Amino acid sequence: ILCELFRASLAFGYIPQPWRISRVVFIPKRGRASYSNARAFRPISLSSFLLKTLERLVEHHIRKGTLQGNPLHRKQHAYQSGKSVESALHQLVSRIEDTLDRKEIALAAFLDIEGAFDRVTYESMVRAARIRGIEPTCCRWINHMLRSRRIQSRILNVTQEITATRGCPQGGVLSPLLWSL
Repeated sequence: ILCELFRASLAFGYIPQPWRISRVVFIPKRGRASYSNARAFRPISLSSFLLKTLERLVEHHIRKGTLQGNPLHRKQHAYQSGKSVESALHQLVSRIEDTLDRKEIALAAFLDIEGAFDRVTYESMVRAARIRGIEPTCCRWINHMLRSRRIQSRILNVTQEITATRGCPQGGVLSPLLWSL
């Protein structure tokens, strides 16, 4: 029955309403001087088990299918299997050492995008998926997943629910891949 539900969800580009509600919990970020500001907390989306399972299947399909023929840039380390901060640092240090060995000057530029997952637009993620060659069926499903998300949070015995208007769900299975595209 689950296989049929998942196939139908993908074929119609539709996700059942109960699967689309994520409960958001706020985890304090370490090392903050004060926790009186909302930016001192990281919102983590706790999604439906069924949605997470289907997201994992879609991610596997994209990584083992589309991205095999059109891979992410080889220097992309974030969210890539077998790569890490350590591998990125190793590559950077090696290039700097090689440059200095040749008596040349080494320059590096670093970019940290604050709130990157929270601010990315749905349009840019779906457009990137299309440009990468991800099948229209998957793109339609991803678009529906992003645009129909409901976020529910509870603070001091008050529950509020809103429709998300941008961003990747922090803690979402597909979020790192969608951000990387």
